[in-house]
Amino acid sequence: MARTRDQEARRKQLVAAARDVVAEKGVAAVQLRDVAKAADLTPGAVLYYYEDLHQLLQQVYEAATRRFSLDREQAIATISSPAQRLGTALRMAVPSGPDDAELRMLFEFDAMIFGDPRYLTYARQYLDRQVRMYEDLLQGGVRCGAFTLDGSAGDIARNLLALEDSHGFSVLIGALVPDEMLRLLQNHACGATGVTISELTGPQEH
Repeated sequence: MARTRDQEARRKQLVAAARDVVAEKGVAAVQLRDVAKAADLTPGAVLYYYEDLHQLLQQVYEAATRRFSLDREQAIATISSPAQRLGTALRMAVPSGPDDAELRMLFEFDAMIFGDPRYLTYARQYLDRQVRMYEDLLQGGVRCGAFTLDGSAGDIARNLLALEDSHGFSVLIGALVPDEMLRLLQNHACGATGVTISELTGPQEH
């Protein structure tokens, strides 16, 4: 059991090291020896834990997407109000600022999408998962009478994701601040679902 924990800790260390190298050099320029040096290991030691560099970078990508997929799904699952579930999903999409490491990492990987079909597959899966999250949330709100949608749940879900991406990029380059991004997302969501800002934010933000 202790050996398993040690291996898990080492893999986390390698993912963190690879993430730092990606942030410094970009995904396309990362080499196995770069990650090994950052983790203070030999390249052979890295390959003991991962079959190749690509498998390690896949773990870096999955770690970066977790906040916007699994973490959001788990967060909204604890909330009963459809409007507040939507508000929470929107709030969790907002980057902390230009230095938001996870979102910067995702944009780094976006540069690989058209050069490597494996990354295109990962990106499609990630996008589809987020669309399903929003679609399920919106359809649930309609079923209980909380939402009156101005279009199909699928269309609204895709528009919300498009806004997340474009406004998130604007925050990263300093063209928008996080509070402004949240306001824009909330305004769009209110128009698309027929709820108010106060219904989205809930009593905890008053």
